[in-house]
This record gives sequence, structure tokens and C-alpha cells, in this order.
Amino acid sequence: MAEPRHRTGGAVAALRRHDLLVLDPTAWTAALAGTPHAADDLVAGWAAAGFPAMVRRRTPDEPSGVPVGVPLPPARGKARIALILPEAATIERRPPLRLVEAADRAPPAWASALDALMLAGDAHGSMPRCFGSLLWQHLTGLAYLTPSSDIDVIWPIGEATDRMGLLRAIEEIDRAGPVRIDGEFVFASGEAVNWRELVRSRSEPGAGEVLVKAMDGVRIAPAGELL
Repeated sequence: MAEPRHRTGGAVAALRRHDLLVLDPTAWTAALAGTPHAADDLVAGWAAAGFPAMVRRRTPDEPSGVPVGVPLPPARGKARIALILPEAATIERRPPLRLVEAADRAPPAWASALDALMLAGDAHGSMPRCFGSLLWQHLTGLAYLTPSSDIDVIWPIGEATDRMGLLRAIEEIDRAGPVRIDGEFVFASGEAVNWRELVRSRSEPGAGEVLVKAMDGVRIAPAGELL
């Protein structure tokens, strides 16, 4: 089934971290003007090449607009470019890519871990999606993956998700290797918590606390509120 894609007019409030935005090349060029990134040929041609930007968390001192980020590959120093774009610069919004769609770009050694992650999602009610190096290598064809890369996974959490079962499954997959599993549980509100924090909280006396990320900031909350 095709993924939903949305025109972005009037939809800034609906954006979530890790959404992918197709950009208007002219507006992208205008946003880069006056920044050091304008002289980088890869960055300058990013939107014209059809590469998306990723929605990121807004920092308190930033103006209104659409907060986006673009990570460059290791050959370009792994720089992370953060911009605020006018809403008119975005043509289309896409959800984070499903892990299964990017798996073809992964090293062969990751195959067993990827298969296990997707099976865990099926078993526990959460379709895994990806971000990080695997995503960007799939989207751009550029070399983002290195021997030290993780698999960065977004786990959408709904009413039917077996949250504790999913956590246990991810722990087992991470422990088995050969690649580190990173990523977040993302709840219906759009808030997200790193899965390792949720695991850590279970070993703490009482109600362990976790860092909860949202579009406009972070908060500390009891893990039991989310599990």
C-alpha cells in the first residue's frame, strides 16, 4: 500500500519530528543565501536533486517557520545543517520511511537484525520506520553508512501495541548484534522516548523517569505514563 503524502499548505502545526519534506528548489536556494552552506555544491543542489529535508525539533530562540535539518555524509564531515524555512518552501510532506523500504541499502551483515526488527514489529503491533544513516543512504544514494553505523528505528506506538513485548524484543535483537539498534518509541501525541531510556527506567526503583521529546521542546516524565 502506498504511503500517505500530504501537501503542506497550512500544516506547520501538524508536522512531526522526522517527517520528510520535499522542497521547492528556489525557496531552498533563498533560505541558504547568506549562510556558509550556500558555497557547498551538494547542499546548494540538495532540493534540485529531489532530496528531502527532515523536520526537527524547534529550539526556543528560533523564529516561526518550518524547522528542518539535513545531515551530510561522512565524506563531507557529517555536518548537520539546521534551517528555518518558510512554509511555502515545502511542496509535500511524507512520513518517515518504513524500514523494509530502506533495507536494500543495508550491509549484508545487517540482514538478520533487520529481519528480526520487522518481525518484532509485526508481532507486537508497530511498523518500524527508519531515520539516520540507512535512511539517507537510501534516499540520496550517497555513502552515509560506515562500519560504526547504527540502525536507527522509529517505533510508532498505538493502542494495540504490546509495548513491553516490543521493548523486550528490541533488547534481544540489540544484544544479538552484529549492529547496535538505536531509536525511539513515538506516541500518538507525537512525543518520543529513546527505547533504551524506557529499558533503563524499568530497572530503577519506583517510577523511573525518561526524557520525552516533542516538536517544541523536551520534558521529564515517569516512564509509567508511557508504558
